[in-house]
Formats: sequence, C-alpha cells, structure tokens
Amino acid sequence: MSQEGIQILFSRFDGEFDKGKWNEYMSLLPDREMERIERHTRWEGRMARLIGRLLLRDGLKILLGEETPHLNIIYKDRGKPSLAGNIDFNISHSGEYVICALSQRGRVGIDIEKIRDIEWEKFGRWIPPAQWLALNQSANPQDDFFTFWSINEAILKGDGQGLTALSDLHIGEDKKSATFRGEEWFTEEIPLAEGYRCHLACNRPNIPHTIKELSY
Repeated sequence: MSQEGIQILFSRFDGEFDKGKWNEYMSLLPDREMERIERHTRWEGRMARLIGRLLLRDGLKILLGEETPHLNIIYKDRGKPSLAGNIDFNISHSGEYVICALSQRGRVGIDIEKIRDIEWEKFGRWIPPAQWLALNQSANPQDDFFTFWSINEAILKGDGQGLTALSDLHIGEDKKSATFRGEEWFTEEIPLAEGYRCHLACNRPNIPHTIKELSY
C-alpha cells in the first residue's frame, strides 16, 4: 500500500559491508549508480552513497507501494538530482548517519551535520548577516552554527542551489520558516541522534511526515 506525506528514512553505519553484502546491495542499483558509488576514493564515501541509494529505493517502495521500484535518477548540470514523475527527494550524510527524505507534495530538502570542533568564524563569508550577529551573541555559538548550517543547507538543497545563494536566504526568529528568493520555506528539526543537528525543509506547510530507521 502506498503512503502520502513526507517519508524520512535514515540508517547508521560504523564500518564497511563485507564483500558478499556489498555485492548484494550493489546489484539492486542501476549500472550508472554503481559507477558513481565506485568513484569515491574513501570507503566512508562509498558506504554513505550506497546506503543513501538503498534508503531512496526503500522510500519509493513506501510511497508507491511497489516491491521493486525503478531507481532512475536524473542528474542535471549543477542541479538537484530528481526522479521521473512527481516525487521529490533529498539525501544527506554526516558522521555515521545517512538520511533520505521523499515527498509527493512539494519540494523537499534535508541536511544532517555532526557537531564537531571547528573555527566557525572562518565560515563568515557564507553566513548571512543576521545569523552572524546571532552567533556572535550566542552563549554556545558552535552548536548554534550547526543549527543554522543545517537549516541553510536543507533549504538550499531543497531548492537546488549552492552556498553562493545564501545571501538570499532569510530565516525567521523561530527557525521554523524562511524566505528564499521570494518563496516561503518551512523547516523542522529532526531529533535524529545526540551530537547531530538535522533539519527538514519543504516549500509547502503542514505536510505530515514519518521517520523510520532502517538497518542494512
């Protein structure tokens, strides 16, 4: 049975698949996707990309009610990857987690960030003025930096834009809505795991979502 709303699927990994499991999962994907996975030089990148495609495949099963959905991802130059039809999706990974959001009711973006020690001031060229002011007044600027960064990335990824467009993004004080180039976006924090910040963004309000963890 198919399901409506935004489907959020995530998975955690802390090591490589053994050869048998790797080959089994890779065989579920189109040749082009397998080639893209193998381009990664580090095992973490290969694992994250493979799991992202498995989450997308399982998300399509839920949305479409199909046991073996066709994973035909369309890649445009510098554009957001898309699927044929009216399903929008977005995938993110950081640290040990990979997360995927799918929607049949508007555009969707998702971003996860592992909180870590960084010199956040070095990102000043990318941080909009209002966020920069808030960070400089914050009692815990590092945590707040990753909150802002996760929201920013979710919206930009949902729209298909890069960081150079950040100056056009304005987040509301409640961090639950934003405007980007004249369009309103709605955001929600996804409490995925301690030590991480994760946000969902959609260009339509009040769309219900479900969250499910999968193990591979």
